[in-house]
Amino acid sequence: FILSQTLVAKALAVPGAQAKVLKTAQRKDKEGHLYYAFEYVTKTNSYERHALTIVTITQGQFYTLTTGSSERRWDKMKSRLQTTIDSFNVYY
Repeated sequence: FILSQTLVAKALAVPGAQAKVLKTAQRKDKEGHLYYAFEYVTKTNSYERHALTIVTITQGQFYTLTTGSSERRWDKMKSRLQTTIDSFNVYY
């Protein structure tokens, strides 16, 4: 959970945005490599964005995939975006 909060606050949210992590999860691929996924919302005065991110570290490299939509479109898009995040794998 601390990893997701730090990444959202320091790297994924625009400066000055309010950010809240809603959910975290982890999974392993067939070779046992660990992936961390999280769902979060960022808010500024002009917009609110809902996003999904997945990260993994392997062979000294950091890999990430982030996808999202406006909060207004989230209910329509969340299933498609979750499928994208679930399909993320790094091959070595």
